[in-house]
Parts: sequence; structure tokens; C-alpha cells
Amino acid sequence: MKHKLSRIFYNLKRYGIFKTFKKVINRILKLDQKDVKSEEELYEKWILQNEPDEVSLALQRKEKFEKNPNISIVVPMYNTSEKFFLELVNSLFSQTYENWELCLADRKCCSK
Repeated sequence: MKHKLSRIFYNLKRYGIFKTFKKVINRILKLDQKDVKSEEELYEKWILQNEPDEVSLALQRKEKFEKNPNISIVVPMYNTSEKFFLELVNSLFSQTYENWELCLADRKCCSK
């Protein structure tokens, strides 16, 4: 374990955090670089291994918490692409935690 940590620190110094993180993920997922053609494929493989199935999602939606704080999601909207905004909204509506609010801020309304 000590050897692995020293390798990680060596890679951090030499390659930076992003490349080191990528190497660690590839090792964890046991991916051969020949099998991965793009970042999107790497992400898709990660999603398949980590996303909950429909049964787990249904159980999460039924979960009751002792405290149920309201989560405010503040999103700047100045020159925001409609595509990205729709992806955000779809993602929020698919969350299993329901006590949240979406706060949209446009630079026009905030300028003097």
C-alpha cells in the first residue's frame, strides 16, 4: 500500500492531478488503454459500473430522512445554451432527493 501511495505522489508531481486521476481510474476499472477510444467511453463504462439500477432508485425515492433540508441550486444563465440548460433540468428532475429548488440568475437582472 505504501508503494502505491508513493507512486501516486510521484505521478502527481510529474503529470499533474488530471492525468494521475485518469491513471488511477484506469487501474481501478482495469481498463487497457487500447480498449478506451475516448473520454466518453471511459465515462460510459464508469456509469455502467456505478449507477444504481431502477430498484435502487425506487428505494432511494422512498427513503425518509430525519431532517429534510431544502437544497438551493443557483445557476447563472447569461448566454447559456438551451441544450445545456435542458440537460441540467432533466438531470435535476431525475434526482431521487425531492426537496430542492432551482434559482436562475441572469446577469441582466443583477447589473446596475
